[in-house]
Amino acid sequence: MSRKTGFHTVLNVQASALCGCMFPPPPQYFHDAAKQQVAVSAVGATAAAAWTFPPVPEGDFMFKVADGAIQNTGNSITLTLGTSSDKSRVRLFYPFVPYKQWNTSDEIVLEKIVDGVVAARIAVPVKNEEKAMNQFGWLRLSVRKARLAVYRDGVEIAAVDDKSGKPVNLEKASLSANCWSFSIKGLTVTDAAGAPVWDDKFSADSTARYQWQTSPRPGLNALWVWGWYGMAFDAYRFVPGGVGAQLTSFTAATIRTPINADPKMYSHTAVRWAGNWVPRMLEQGVTATWGAVAEPYATYYAPGGNVFDHLWAGYNFGDSFYIAQNAVRWVMVAVGDPLYSPRLFARPNPSRDR
Repeated sequence: MSRKTGFHTVLNVQASALCGCMFPPPPQYFHDAAKQQVAVSAVGATAAAAWTFPPVPEGDFMFKVADGAIQNTGNSITLTLGTSSDKSRVRLFYPFVPYKQWNTSDEIVLEKIVDGVVAARIAVPVKNEEKAMNQFGWLRLSVRKARLAVYRDGVEIAAVDDKSGKPVNLEKASLSANCWSFSIKGLTVTDAAGAPVWDDKFSADSTARYQWQTSPRPGLNALWVWGWYGMAFDAYRFVPGGVGAQLTSFTAATIRTPINADPKMYSHTAVRWAGNWVPRMLEQGVTATWGAVAEPYATYYAPGGNVFDHLWAGYNFGDSFYIAQNAVRWVMVAVGDPLYSPRLFARPNPSRDR
């Protein structure tokens, strides 16, 4: 309907979206001074941090983590030790349970690439063991001339001999996360003798030392929005006149008082409105919205297609909402000027035309 009306339209199908997520909030990171760690939220998105250090031919990359929380399926992290050339690196890919597409197994991948050619590689099958895969304190990526290895909390989980004899000069590192919310407690790079060339325990805010890369906010310049379930993430920015709603059983259960009045992160552990999309969209600049104060059941929730069909035909918001309702005096509430009608769809005035 939106496309036929001539609007640029984005259809977000969760089954094919990154990690099976609805429109996500933009990734965020901040220094938690009390806990001396950096909180990172990449719900349904990607976030990465990169940095450089004095070159070493061999070394270890230690990543200490806390408070990890996954989002649907396909969550993963990638640790990389790189060189001055983008064609040479050592990379670790580590998946979380539940695996992509709810698979019962996946692979930890460890590889060394020199001048664009794979010098050493191993893919270690891992089973659907959530506690073992998801709950750990640290990972260590070890690079030696003849061997690569990965350790999880001191236990070797992947290793491969490097028979290529091709040297690399390590001088940069990166940490990349897909759909994972977590806290970084420490990032350390040491040479072969164990001497640190980079050691950050985040006792102070050192986030400016890193090059952060985050996927952009997905819902900018929103005009018409209709969604289905999910937490009320800070995902949209509405243009003046925008109308939107989310089909969830409790989108208007709380309107005036946030669950968390001022969270630093919009994540699984620090939500502002939980599933209350009505106040969330109002904060995001929506002109009119609607929702449920209790369980409405799907057949009694004013459907977006019906509301927009009438709104675009020239009806005002109040009429469009009530026409779409399948019950009177039920648990639905509309917020906005009932007489609001987008001028773009206003019907011609016969008296004026004459």
